[in-house]
Amino acid sequence: MTVHAIRACVDPKVIQTVTRLFNQTEGDIAAEMLQNARRAGATRVIVSTTQLSHDRACLRISDNGRGIDDPAKLLRLGASGWDDETLRREDPAGMGVFSLAGRKVDVSSRAGTAMGWSAHIDEGDWTSGHEIAIHSCVRSPGTTFAIEMSAGRLEDARKAIATAARHYPVDVELNGEIIERQDFLANATHIEIWNGLRIGVFTDNRGAWRRTPSINFHGLTVHHGLPTIAEIDSDRQWCAKVHVIDCPALQLTLPARKEVVVSPFIDELAAAVRSAIYTAIALQGEHRLSYENWCEAAVLGIILPNAKQGLRLFKPRVYDDSLSSDYEPPVTVGNNLVLIDDLEAAEEQSLARALIVSRDAIAGTLVRSEPAFKGYDWYDRLRQVESLRFIVKQGTAIYVDTLGGDLINLADRQVDAIAAELTIITESLPQVHQLNTDLLLQPDENYDLDGASIAVVKGGIAGAEPLTPAILAEYLDNAYFCHSDDSNCDSFDTQLRYWQKDSRHLAVRTLLGDDEAVSDSILQAFLDSVAWLVPQGNRLWLHHEKGETTISLEPAAADPAAPPVA
Repeated sequence: MTVHAIRACVDPKVIQTVTRLFNQTEGDIAAEMLQNARRAGATRVIVSTTQLSHDRACLRISDNGRGIDDPAKLLRLGASGWDDETLRREDPAGMGVFSLAGRKVDVSSRAGTAMGWSAHIDEGDWTSGHEIAIHSCVRSPGTTFAIEMSAGRLEDARKAIATAARHYPVDVELNGEIIERQDFLANATHIEIWNGLRIGVFTDNRGAWRRTPSINFHGLTVHHGLPTIAEIDSDRQWCAKVHVIDCPALQLTLPARKEVVVSPFIDELAAAVRSAIYTAIALQGEHRLSYENWCEAAVLGIILPNAKQGLRLFKPRVYDDSLSSDYEPPVTVGNNLVLIDDLEAAEEQSLARALIVSRDAIAGTLVRSEPAFKGYDWYDRLRQVESLRFIVKQGTAIYVDTLGGDLINLADRQVDAIAAELTIITESLPQVHQLNTDLLLQPDENYDLDGASIAVVKGGIAGAEPLTPAILAEYLDNAYFCHSDDSNCDSFDTQLRYWQKDSRHLAVRTLLGDDEAVSDSILQAFLDSVAWLVPQGNRLWLHHEKGETTISLEPAAADPAAPPVA
């Protein structure tokens, strides 16, 4: 068969699927009924909920709008009785009444001076195609829907009506009380009018904008991912909401209108939102925007001051963030600040130790670099750490650790000298600073103690803070510990406790030798698990040799010359 032309049409069988056009929820019903009332020019909507029996109830929605002049259009899928202006402004689909599909509904209406009419629609009438009788009635202009539902859904219906009326432009009365309305853009920092829309700009510090509606379409609210702009080193984000006044170009998906139709206009809206945000920021007088954002604002014709100066002090990274919750606020930028990029946790812990031992001998204060600020004059003139390496001397051998290079494999963790060498760019010229230190921890891909590459200076450095086992153990914890989220593993606290026992043992063994490490481990085990059992005022003697153990508990007042023998 040869077909010469085709055209779009609706198959008659589509009517059998109308019960699936909407979710059939009370929210869908409330939204569609209120939207229809508003389009009809209603100045008031009256809603009541009534329990009919122990298991049945009625939701009644009445408005004083223009009414429905032709009852036949009510159940004609896709047909619309709206005038041309309403069609232009709001793109009604003629499907909203089918949010009631599958329910028993009594409907009555009167348009102008015409006689009123009423009809009863049974559950099956929505899809059967059977004729529904129309009766004349006396009533005031407007439309009323009486919707039968389960009594257990009444509270859901009340909540749905209250939600639908919150940002609705018409007064809604629910069971005798006017529902309080709220301006969708309440508490906005700045509001602009653009193409029939009100764009409100907000600051959000908690990310709530991700979970809340961002567009109000005459009381019907939907979420759409409008642009946001975040400030650097701050939890403040700039976001926006849009309130529709009269904007035919902004369309919602049909029939339920729960999403925005993505179109070229939405791209224009996104640009308008960004412009509104930058305008709001300009009114604040100061900001912490990236240089890229600053340039974008300039392109949009909004001149902003440079970002407020400030960078975070260098604080060595901890491999497991759970061990460090301290937030370092930005510090005022000065001429003596030196930028440094993020390094591995072990490298940063080693550098931090070198700064302590050498008493910050770089003639400046290390601060975290922030590439987002690159381009601002105040940022570009700061000095920058170009490279960092560690030099280790052990006997006649010299080892050089360049970041990201191979690990230094030492047979003995105690070495003769360690130096941290920083190359700092000052006015395009490199300056080398060498810091004597007593500790080097190298990153390990497994981040465990067994494979950790550790070097300490034998005997420490004269005049510097001694590297004690407790201090070394803390450096090991910060550089290598990482808890596992595996369900078969113990809790975070238990994992940390076991790890710290091992790191303490390794620290003592590295600094004091194997015998001291064993003695310390025994002491720590005693203090953790046994000491609390010894009654106050008593002395415990314990002797273990060749697999035999003797123990004696006696008053502390006693002064035995030697431990008792079994």
